[in-house]
Amino acid sequence: MATRRTLKAVAHDVSESLVSRNDDLGGYWAMGQLLSHALKTGSTRYTIDLACAESTPKLAASALSSIPATWADTFWKNLEHQKLSRALVARATATLTFDLTQSQPSPHHEALEEHAFSCTVEIQDDRGSTYASTTQGWCFSHNPRVELRSTRGA
Repeated sequence: MATRRTLKAVAHDVSESLVSRNDDLGGYWAMGQLLSHALKTGSTRYTIDLACAESTPKLAASALSSIPATWADTFWKNLEHQKLSRALVARATATLTFDLTQSQPSPHHEALEEHAFSCTVEIQDDRGSTYASTTQGWCFSHNPRVELRSTRGA
């Protein structure tokens, strides 16, 4: 039987999964699409409530509307994979922050500029303890002319 301490591993695994190149939306990397949205709107911080699949700011009216549900699904599947009960989770969030002041040329595409980001997953258990993990990285804005489109799920 898994213990509540396993929630720390869940937070780590989910934060890594959410920023992974395997997390795609319409065949393209979700992080790049979120960065494009951040550059257009000026919103550099997105918080997804993983328990109820809602985002702040709201993504419902955008092409990114499926991200909260997809990320929540990733969270619950990971929790189930660890054989943990949903009843252990009082609150779970993923906070994605882009730092538009930090940039560098992309090592993969010379013409593109990458920006720093961090993704923090926090899980509060039914006893009030919080388990968190942060994944940091760099990404460039969504550009279908240089990205290879995934055929998963297509």
